[in-house]
Amino acid sequence: MSELENKIEGIKTKIGEIYYEKEKGLYKQEYDEKIGNYSRGSVISDLANTEDKFDRRERARTLAQVILDKEIQTPFNIGIFAHWGVGKTTFLSYLQEEIECFNKNENNKRNGELITYIVNYDASEYEEKDKIWASILRTMFLQYEKTTWFPKFFYTVKKILSNRKKFTTFILSYILSLLIVSGLSAYSLYMFWNDWNKQLKIITGSGATIIAIIILITKLLIPSIKGLLQSAIPLSDKIVNNISLPDYVNKLGARENIKKDLSILVDAWLHRWGNDNKRIVLIIDELDRCSVKGITEFFQSMQLFLKVHEIVIIFAIDQGYLKKALSNSFGLTDEKEINIFLMEYLEKYINVSIYLNQQVNYLTYIDYLLNNINNNGNNFALSDGEKQSIKSIIGTVPINFLTPRKVKKLINVLIISKETCVLFNKKGGDIIDFRGYILWFIFTCFYAEEVKQMHNYFEAYKYNKYYKVRDLLYKMPKKSKEELLIKVNNQQILELMDEIVLKDIYNYDSVISDFAQII
Repeated sequence: MSELENKIEGIKTKIGEIYYEKEKGLYKQEYDEKIGNYSRGSVISDLANTEDKFDRRERARTLAQVILDKEIQTPFNIGIFAHWGVGKTTFLSYLQEEIECFNKNENNKRNGELITYIVNYDASEYEEKDKIWASILRTMFLQYEKTTWFPKFFYTVKKILSNRKKFTTFILSYILSLLIVSGLSAYSLYMFWNDWNKQLKIITGSGATIIAIIILITKLLIPSIKGLLQSAIPLSDKIVNNISLPDYVNKLGARENIKKDLSILVDAWLHRWGNDNKRIVLIIDELDRCSVKGITEFFQSMQLFLKVHEIVIIFAIDQGYLKKALSNSFGLTDEKEINIFLMEYLEKYINVSIYLNQQVNYLTYIDYLLNNINNNGNNFALSDGEKQSIKSIIGTVPINFLTPRKVKKLINVLIISKETCVLFNKKGGDIIDFRGYILWFIFTCFYAEEVKQMHNYFEAYKYNKYYKVRDLLYKMPKKSKEELLIKVNNQQILELMDEIVLKDIYNYDSVISDFAQII
């Protein structure tokens, strides 16, 4: 029986080799006909998508109308929640476009509707040596300088008006200094004029003149020069330089004074001509790229902005990462306790919560991405058949495994893989069937641990390289096969892989190894 089984295996191997060579011959013929039209594909940028493929622009437009509603009192805050790669940045860009479109509408300007100033803050650029609210303040001052005429002048006027007593004392001290200088100078001139021959009077007059000159220099000349030099420094730089110092309390004041300075900025920005129909929208993105300390500090710093009217804060973050940050900061371990704490914590800071749905149809989005790769006349980066294979195979992946960013990365890596396979095929020898490669690559991306398990099992049959996956899975021990099916739980993709031959898998792996863990 053993000898007969070995003969049967040998015959199957030979039959498999014959079929394999026949199929490869047909594919090579097809490949040779089409390779002349091959053109290297261009990688798709990871910037926010300008085209709305997930029907989110309408939600952004609705939210923009809420932000621009004069009847809604400020301050209020909006939280955008979604996992990494789902499209928070894209949604924020839609929201900003809708607000800017409203601002540019001449009818709105003529009717005295609400006009908004948008401030974008990228939290990924935050450095922990400074306080995060200091970094946000600097961004606000920078935007203020860009969007207004004579920003320092108006800010100074508003600050003077808000500190009338201090300013009055300051002016009186200057007047008093001027009177003293004038009196001493007049006395000195009088002494010289009347009797310049008397030594004592000369010394007295000279001393009075020197004192007058010192007072003149220290009280008038030096402050005037400093003022001229300071006027050349941007307002935002002066603010952030003071904030960066450890003795900020001595430089700019305690928390209430900081809040007062922020109120002065808002007043100078929005009410310089007495128009009350203005608002500042502060958009904070990439917050989940900050450290645990940075995220916690951000929410604490929001208390500084909450009591300043006419500011709307919109921030985007992965709720799971926020939960992790809060649990680490407050020492929480129980999952139920963390969830309750998270809800209570967010209630303090957020008026509106938007959750971007991950359960979307990716087929339209994949079509959009595939049509944006290089297609030059009759040349192609991916053939129509290969594009269809990509859509069919990604369609078998459970939706909770996908995000727009992951899909974009998949397409980009497949474009690069196609170039690698073309170079591989030019060397002669085995020809890589790119459609089979697409299937194995996507399976490897989403079921990496299961692929390792299959490889460990395939190792026993590496000399029977013409076996198909279907035959190998059939030979797998029942328990091992059941464990594999439980983990994969994707009958469609397993059926698609039935016809892949072990020899091809080794060739595919030689290309995939260049892109290990890229997704």
